[in-house]
Amino acid sequence: MKAVFVDNYGLMDSTKEKEAFAKEGITFVDVNVQNDEELLAHCKDADAVLVMLYKFPRQIVEQLEKCKVIVRYGIGYDNVDVEACSEKGIAVCNIPDYCFEEVAGHAAALALDCLRQVTLRDRHIRKGEWLFGGAGKYQVRRFSTLTYGLCGFGHIARQTAQYMKGFGFDMIAHDPYLADEVFEQNGVRKVSMEELCKTADIISVHVPLSAETRYLINKDKFAMMKKGVIIVNTSRGPLINQSDLLDAMDAGIVKAAGLDVLETEPLTDLNDRIFQYENVVLTPHFAFHSEESFEELRDKVIASAVTVLRGEIPKNAVNKKALTGK
Repeated sequence: MKAVFVDNYGLMDSTKEKEAFAKEGITFVDVNVQNDEELLAHCKDADAVLVMLYKFPRQIVEQLEKCKVIVRYGIGYDNVDVEACSEKGIAVCNIPDYCFEEVAGHAAALALDCLRQVTLRDRHIRKGEWLFGGAGKYQVRRFSTLTYGLCGFGHIARQTAQYMKGFGFDMIAHDPYLADEVFEQNGVRKVSMEELCKTADIISVHVPLSAETRYLINKDKFAMMKKGVIIVNTSRGPLINQSDLLDAMDAGIVKAAGLDVLETEPLTDLNDRIFQYENVVLTPHFAFHSEESFEELRDKVIASAVTVLRGEIPKNAVNKKALTGK
C-alpha cells in the first residue's frame, strides 16, 4: 500500500510519517505537487492521501483509482469535496481535537493586541512617532466595561471564553446548534446573532467554513454592529467578506481587526487594500501552531490513515455516516 503527502513544501521533516507507515508495511511518499497533473501522477494509485491545503474537487477525486482515505492536516476540510469522496467510498478525516489551546490563545492575543494597541503603537514608534496617552487612531477602553462576543461556541470558543473571563469582560456567545446548558456551564450568556452584533465590543469568529457560513459576517452584519467594534478571526478567511470589513473600517464601525486568516491565502500582493489599514493586525494562518500541537497533529493524521487502511472507519471521518450508514 502507498500513502502520499502531497503538499509538505518543506514545512517539516516527514521522517516521523515515513517510519510510522513503514511499520505498517505502507510505502510513504512525500511530494510537493505544483499542479493537478502532478497530483494525479502521484496519487492515482495511492491508498491514502495526506494533505494540508491543496484542493481536492470532484474532478480530482473521481480520478483517484485506489484511494481509501484523504486525511487533512488540520480541523477544516473545505478543500476536499466530501460528497464526491463519499460516492467513491473514500473516507475524509480531519483532526478536530488537537489545537484548542493554541487557537484560543491566539484569538485572545489578537483581541488584546487590538484593545491595547500593541502592534499599532509599535508601528508608530518605528516611524519616529511617540504617541503618548490617548493620542492615536482610536481610544483604548477598560476591559471590565466591555462585552466580548463569540460567534460560534465550539471547543475553541469555549477555551477562548475561559481565557477572556479572567480579564473581566462580559461574555456573550451565539451558536444556534448548542443547547442552553452548554452556555450556562461555561458562564457565558447565549444571545441571538442580532444581539451579538448590536451589543458586543469585540466579536471573535469561531465557526467552520461551509456554503452556509461563507460571508457570514458581511455588510448587513456590520450595519448592525456598535460603532468602534473590534473584529477577530482565527477560523477561516471567507467567513468574513473582507471588502465589507474594510468598508466598515472606513465608515468608523470597526475600529480594529485581528486576522489570522484571510479570503485569499497566502497574501503576497503588497498592493492589497488591507495593507492600507495600520489598525489591522495580521498573522499568517498561524493560530494552530505550537511545538506540542504540531506533533499531536502529525500523530493523529498517521493514526487516522492507518485505521482506514486496516479496514476501519475512525470517529473523526467527517463522512462516516455516509460510508457506514451510522
